[in-house]
Amino acid sequence: MRVRKVLLFIAATIITSQLVGQSLNESFSNAFPPELWKVYNCDDGQFAWTKSYIRYFTCPSCARVRFEGRNITNDDWLVTRKVFPTPQDHLLRFFYRSHNPRSESLEIYVSTTGQKPEDFQYRLTAFRFNNSSYRDETVSLAQFDSIPIYIAFRYPKRFGRAVYLDDITGPSYIPNDVGVKSITAPPRYLPTGSNVYPQVLVKNYGTLLQTEFPVTVLIIDSASGLTTYTSQQTIDTLLAQDSILVTFPLVWQATEGIYQVKAFTGLLGDMDLTNDTATQRTEVVVLPINDVAVTEISAPRGTLPPGTITPQALVANYGTNTATFSVVFNIVQQNNVVYTDTVSITVEPNASALVNFSVWNATSGVYQSIVCAIMEGDIDTTNNTLTDIFEIVDYYRDVGTTQILAPHGELLENSLVTPEACVANFGDLTETFWVKFRIGATYEDSINLELEAGEQRTVTFAEWQASEIGTFGTKCSTNLIGDEDPLNDFITDSVIVVPVTGNSRQSQDEKKTQLEVIPNPFRKRVTFLLPKEIAQTEYFLTIYNEAGGCIKRIVNSNIWDGTDAIGNQVPKGIYFLKLNSAGYKQVKKVIYR
Repeated sequence: MRVRKVLLFIAATIITSQLVGQSLNESFSNAFPPELWKVYNCDDGQFAWTKSYIRYFTCPSCARVRFEGRNITNDDWLVTRKVFPTPQDHLLRFFYRSHNPRSESLEIYVSTTGQKPEDFQYRLTAFRFNNSSYRDETVSLAQFDSIPIYIAFRYPKRFGRAVYLDDITGPSYIPNDVGVKSITAPPRYLPTGSNVYPQVLVKNYGTLLQTEFPVTVLIIDSASGLTTYTSQQTIDTLLAQDSILVTFPLVWQATEGIYQVKAFTGLLGDMDLTNDTATQRTEVVVLPINDVAVTEISAPRGTLPPGTITPQALVANYGTNTATFSVVFNIVQQNNVVYTDTVSITVEPNASALVNFSVWNATSGVYQSIVCAIMEGDIDTTNNTLTDIFEIVDYYRDVGTTQILAPHGELLENSLVTPEACVANFGDLTETFWVKFRIGATYEDSINLELEAGEQRTVTFAEWQASEIGTFGTKCSTNLIGDEDPLNDFITDSVIVVPVTGNSRQSQDEKKTQLEVIPNPFRKRVTFLLPKEIAQTEYFLTIYNEAGGCIKRIVNSNIWDGTDAIGNQVPKGIYFLKLNSAGYKQVKKVIYR
């Protein structure tokens, strides 16, 4: 017998369903881990990769892992679903940052076999970093073109603090992959004599439309090992990334006993067999069954900012009768119960319910949540309790000066200059603070500045006249009460004031042979003013990020529009330009904001 899924929508919707959501594109905004991803905590510590609602690159969340402590070296893995690099689509891109300026580590692995840590035989790259704002990283997967692979992010750090990952993009999912998401019927418990039509939820996880593939259900008597039920359906058509609920036409007449229900797909050429099969234990009983369970701790989870939180848990009634029972939610810190609440709830048979508890005022720290369902006569207490670890992290507060733009270098006597500096907010909150600029012992000016989290701005001060000849130190500093990283609060430089003489004019002419960058900082595009002897020859400009990674190479052109080698916009930040020509090399720092 066949199952035909009737889809009634306009052609534009058909096109959209075929194109959207078929490549690696994860911002961790929904369930964690994402569908078909895996998390492995190989150090057996408290912490693993989890969802974070702080320090994300894209709202509202990101992935985070934190250090275990002084006596444990982290070995935490975040593994993607299977992807399929091709010569036209083999770049892995992601954004990462540290919790604070403490040094962190990250490793990227590839597996061509399985999804477990021991399967990852290829280490693509490993790097250390301490950037407390997001950086963009691109890794080539070209060596795995046309090979289905898994990608893993491993955190191996000891004495670190935490690492954040967001906006991971990469190759398309594997083309051919269907599997069983869940068995929806029969339930775990049902009365003897019940007549049940088995149901299975099937999904096309691949990127191609699939046709004419079978789905089979077996029901096996656990005592005898005999198969008491078998049925197969053929799915005519299933769009990429779409799901279908399959109801089997043969009825199963349930008799007392314990059974194993097994459902599996049979797509020829399926490139991931790990999701093809699902199993479930079903017990058929004479008397009514009482069994309730805690199936999920919904909140709080992962990493969260301080403030008011409504604890939530998902409970289920697996029994054969309507059940009224109590659900207890405890939050424990260092063996002390800091929060407790109990809610009574009524749930129908084979149904679930979300339980909301009273509000908790969360402060910073590491906590354990313990949720328990309590009902008299419950026959299975192994599913009554769930625990989880979560962390409340204070908002990070950090502002600083990144560059003095003017005055800089050499100036002629009596020149009038507007001091300028780049100031940034590296923290999580909008901050208002003072910024001070000093030149020598005679000039000082301050302004009060407000910056949003992650914002950078060029700040201008009152004009300064270079009326004295000599070398003068310059300093720009920020003053934020509660700043957590004083090392980036100030930056120093110097300016040389020279007399107006023939030699100074010659010095100004010599500067024309240097590479100049206009404007710097820039917003949309930057122009490089090349020395005369270079502009008429063959040359190339190479753009590097702060970590030294090559972003783009520009040949015989003096304009950069802030894009990388494949045309994607790079993140705001500091970059370095290297000019290469015959017998001539020069490096300039540019700021993209």
